[in-house]
Amino acid sequence: MPLASGEFSMETEIAITWISALMALASAIMLRSPPLVLGVIVWLFISTAYSAQLPFLRWKRNSFLAAVCAVFMCGLIPQVPFFFHVQVF
Repeated sequence: MPLASGEFSMETEIAITWISALMALASAIMLRSPPLVLGVIVWLFISTAYSAQLPFLRWKRNSFLAAVCAVFMCGLIPQVPFFFHVQVF
């Protein structure tokens, strides 16, 4: 874990996260696939709500919301948009 060990600074980790999010969104847009674009946007929203320290967010504090996030982020969000993408494209 580079952040926990101090190998990367918090600014570097934030930059890596933003670049990864933008690359995922750009890839979905370049494929011209509305299901993938929507899937990436929903995944980014849920993962931000899970981790961000903003009012009414930081869902990992609540065990029910953390479980819902895990089900959606690992079980539904990646597979459902990809299924619809494959059906159309």
